[in-house]
Amino acid sequence: MLTVLLENLIRNAYQYGVSTEAIEIAVACRDSSTRIDITNAVSAERRPDTSRLFERYYRHPNVLGVPGSGLGLSVAKLAAQKIGASLAFELRGDLIRATVRLPS
Repeated sequence: MLTVLLENLIRNAYQYGVSTEAIEIAVACRDSSTRIDITNAVSAERRPDTSRLFERYYRHPNVLGVPGSGLGLSVAKLAAQKIGASLAFELRGDLIRATVRLPS
């Protein structure tokens, strides 16, 4: 399930991010948990609606020309739940960060 989760998040960052910008992946282990952050740049017209990120089949109107089904992040959320992890997104300006917190 962790592989499914990370594959979906990285694929999403690659597919919808700014192609000239790097995807940053950071892993930190502290106390009894592990945190994985996946950060990528997004263009203004592809900035996601963060309230609908996990909604099945939802695709932002500005990315309808990009191949996809609208299932990736809902699958990622389900995979996180199955392994007892949390998944959250934060949008700041042109950067979006997915944060996965794994229990020990």
